[in-house]
Amino acid sequence: MSLTHLWDRIGSLAPDPDTLERSKRMASPRYLQDSGACLPFIWGKVSTSGAMVYQVCWNLETLHHFSNSPVRAKPDKFLLALALAYTRQPGAFPKFQDTPDWVLKSLSGPSRKASRENENKEIRDKNLLKRLAQMQEGCLQLTLWIEDAMRLGLVRLREQGPDFWEAIGARLTDYKLGAVAGRLQTLYHRRSESDWTGRATRLLGDLVLCCEGFSRWEELQEPFQQDLLRYGGMSLRKEAVAAGPGLVDDWWVASVEYRPMHTDLQGRFVWLLGSRSRQYAQLADFSWRGSPWEESYEVHTQRPGTMHFHPSAYPQRAVCVSQENTRAVPASFPQGMPDWKSFLSAYREALKQQMLLEEFPGIVENLSLSSSETLFLEDAKGMTLPVDGDYPDKWELIARGESGPMRIFGTWNGQAFFPKSFG
Repeated sequence: MSLTHLWDRIGSLAPDPDTLERSKRMASPRYLQDSGACLPFIWGKVSTSGAMVYQVCWNLETLHHFSNSPVRAKPDKFLLALALAYTRQPGAFPKFQDTPDWVLKSLSGPSRKASRENENKEIRDKNLLKRLAQMQEGCLQLTLWIEDAMRLGLVRLREQGPDFWEAIGARLTDYKLGAVAGRLQTLYHRRSESDWTGRATRLLGDLVLCCEGFSRWEELQEPFQQDLLRYGGMSLRKEAVAAGPGLVDDWWVASVEYRPMHTDLQGRFVWLLGSRSRQYAQLADFSWRGSPWEESYEVHTQRPGTMHFHPSAYPQRAVCVSQENTRAVPASFPQGMPDWKSFLSAYREALKQQMLLEEFPGIVENLSLSSSETLFLEDAKGMTLPVDGDYPDKWELIARGESGPMRIFGTWNGQAFFPKSFG
């Protein structure tokens, strides 16, 4: 390896440009003392303007390094100065047959960065075990609550006042099951709606599956464990997701939806479809008090990018890393499934992988409106599925339906279909 290439590798490790720039001023005999080399090791002492002297050394093969300076961000300017001085003028470093013991001892173990990463991983693992124990205890409490609810019956459960629902919500939140508490609160607030019984039945069934999953935690594969944690309310940071493997594709924007989460927080949910992989991905972003979104998405456009999916038995939620210097371009609406039977068959296959699947996306061809008090979408073979009661643009849907058969992208929640965009 050339010395220029070696310095490029070492310089890329600098914690920031200022540190790198300061190191260049120190890479001179004025600051360097007692330097030496016994390849792949180099070492020396670097003095400061305040008469302090720090010991520094490198392993030029592994790029492990050591500095006893108090600067936390490594490699610091003293380490970088030593490396730069060597790559500029290796002949100025006296050659030794043996490496000093202090250098071998300093570089014999894992690097400080690796040690910190191991320590941080141990802390994360301990925190996860603690949270898991809390969530499992919360599921025991939830199981007892569901048994009491079943004894009451759905009619009387629907009549219960706010104190009844707030009590279980507070307990679940204490046990780190905040997302489950939120689902129950939503069920309470929608108790006056005509489809409440169906919603309650579906939710209670999912909660039983959730509790059963936590009770058999050790028997489950890791992807489904991650699904349980997310269903309970635990989320991963975007940086952690983006560090995992990615799927490179041209991503077609199927829909963009904005939802107010509370007074100061707005959520944006984007569904995309890979043009080659045919993999769906959902991006979730949040804006606090009108802060700008990191990326802009326009429906029915396409752009290249790498999709990193959250760990899951049926991956959908993702983080997208767009390629630099690329723009979204208009793209045609992809062809979808021929009928509802094909769509529901795909949904059943997805459920086999992820039993707590809350949204299933897809495109269906040749749909028309079936006249009824409740809106139904009918396929070319006469099979109908209901439109979700929360769908806000019913008149637009009716107007589109009068123009002829529709190609629709939407999501299925196990009970109704929610149209999101039209071809």
